[in-house]
Amino acid sequence: MIRAALLAAVALAAACSMLSLGYKHLPDVASLWLQRQVPLDSTQQLTLEQDLGQLLAWHRQHQLLPTADLLRRWQGLAAAEPSADALCQEFDAVRALLLTVSDQAAPALARLARGLDPRQLQALASTQRERHAEFREAHLSPPPRRTWLGSAQAQEGTSAAPPASSTTASQKRRLDDASDRYARLYGRLNGAQQAALRQAMAQSAFDAPRLLAERERRTQDLLASIAAIQASASEAHATQLVRGWLHRLQHSPTPGYPAHAQQLTREACEQLATVHRLATLEQRQRAVSTLAGYERELRQLASR
Repeated sequence: MIRAALLAAVALAAACSMLSLGYKHLPDVASLWLQRQVPLDSTQQLTLEQDLGQLLAWHRQHQLLPTADLLRRWQGLAAAEPSADALCQEFDAVRALLLTVSDQAAPALARLARGLDPRQLQALASTQRERHAEFREAHLSPPPRRTWLGSAQAQEGTSAAPPASSTTASQKRRLDDASDRYARLYGRLNGAQQAALRQAMAQSAFDAPRLLAERERRTQDLLASIAAIQASASEAHATQLVRGWLHRLQHSPTPGYPAHAQQLTREACEQLATVHRLATLEQRQRAVSTLAGYERELRQLASR
């Protein structure tokens, strides 16, 4: 979760159409986001802002041009009909860029973690529980209601499959999110694209209980890692512990989960390939133009 704030420069740089105006403010955006997760005191806030500013300066020097090169390559893909395999290779390229940023951010993460006090850790744990509850509400059936005698209507300790209505609601939410993402690139999706997305959501291996369990594991790992970082004897060791935590975010130790995550990634590649194949000439031209605009703004930022 903390990593997301420090990676905001990359995440927003790939999606914001106002990069030239907003890029320099990304540390402020990331800092405000983190403040909503963990209330920081003035000293912590100042250190965080300095670290984020240095990370942004490094990103401008080392990551803007490689990202612009990616966007140029994607323009060629948008003008053609890339396969799912080709798109998965691009996903891997993006992942490599993000891993480079996270490695660069590791010392700052270590400093932040070493300075958190028990009150702040409780706030972090509470925020994580709220995120899990939001995911559960969005993608899983509500907890069993209790009778006036206080007994659960469903047997406690069992994980029954969500009812059809809940599954449909989850699929609709994921469909809406996917449609919004694609619309930023293609504009309004046509009927064939929407139908293909609905079919993809219905056939997806998306497993909400498994994903929730992994989220909860990551929260436990985060809190345990912070405790270990605070007990570490040196900043170098603390940074090493951060990098171990970051590695576990990318390579879950949960048996079977890496294969499931890889399956979902493959589905995303196939989904994008299908949406693009069904795109009109106007939609493809819009995608090329949008990507070209992002590339141009990144190159302008890199030259300043």
